[in-house]
Amino acid sequence: RLQTPNTPNVPGFRSLNQAIKNILKEGPAKRRAKVRSYAEQFRIALKKLDIEFCIDEADMSNALTTLYAPLHLTVDELQEQLRARKIIIYGAKGPLIDKAFQIANIGDITKEDVQYVIRALKDILKPQKSFSHPTLMNQLGHELGKPETMGNYANA
Repeated sequence: RLQTPNTPNVPGFRSLNQAIKNILKEGPAKRRAKVRSYAEQFRIALKKLDIEFCIDEADMSNALTTLYAPLHLTVDELQEQLRARKIIIYGAKGPLIDKAFQIANIGDITKEDVQYVIRALKDILKPQKSFSHPTLMNQLGHELGKPETMGNYANA
């Protein structure tokens, strides 16, 4: 009678048990500080990538950062590219579905894991430069009969 109504999630309970043991071994205050530190590292890096936060930083959880998807990628595309690098992010729910994503920074992760995710995001989210190739810009300008106007953009 004191069991779950359906088949219990044994792996989930074992994972939860181990996570609690890890937190108690490390110390709750130390774990909280580590999670906060990881969140700060992510947020500093994400600001440099000009990604907009969905929530004011003062109101954010230390364990989760919610961001708007960049204009040049859908959430699904971003998830796919990160998954290829063994990184999992979460699509937002409700009114932010397909507009935002979430990065969690809790669990059995290290400083190196945080840096790996930041490097992957920098690589994937680097600014997309349209028509930045000088030869293509000059060629387009000549085809339009205005090479002098296109030259300025070609070397930008």
